Amino acid sequence: KWEPDFIAAVAEGLDHNAKIMALGPELLSIKDPEVIRAFGKWPMKEVKPKGPKEGKKKKYVTRIGQVKEAMGSDFSILLDASPAVIEEVGRWSNQEIAGIRHYLPHLGSGSIEAMSALPFEMQVSMLDGLWDRLGRDFVENELKLPGGAGVIANIVKELTAMQKRGSAVKDVKGLLTGSDILDPAMGHYLKRRR
Repeated sequence: KWEPDFIAAVAEGLDHNAKIMALGPELLSIKDPEVIRAFGKWPMKEVKPKGPKEGKKKKYVTRIGQVKEAMGSDFSILLDASPAVIEEVGRWSNQEIAGIRHYLPHLGSGSIEAMSALPFEMQVSMLDGLWDRLGRDFVENELKLPGGAGVIANIVKELTAMQKRGSAVKDVKGLLTGSDILDPAMGHYLKRRR
């Protein structure tokens, strides 16, 4: 049932059976051939057997397998994500995935893409600040939608402008919750809790 461009993407992107095995049945859920190509860019390395019991069969560690294990059931959000999101998540370390894991079910592709312009620590700090400032309902329901992604894009734009002026702050959570500088970026979602 695969279209020719999808078959070509599998052949080009998943250029080793270890990558195909790492994706497993989830491969059948991906609809965009460019997502396959993006997964294929994730690294893979051969590991030497640790002892004679393992034999001489070659073994491989794929980043796909590592991320899949680190994200658990949340890995499924990547299957419908954009190629840019796949590339961004592929750069996250396992420790970073653990740090953002509780937000993963609530993030849509638009939000992850918008956040990717910031260093990872600032991304998490921003999400923590949005949770405190706009509340659980906003994080759990709006970040998957264009409006929520728009709030993140607005905040990132402001933070980038601050960096260019030399007034960047790494503690985005503190900036969101302790001042009104970023209030315009939150638009009609803003509900002050003071």
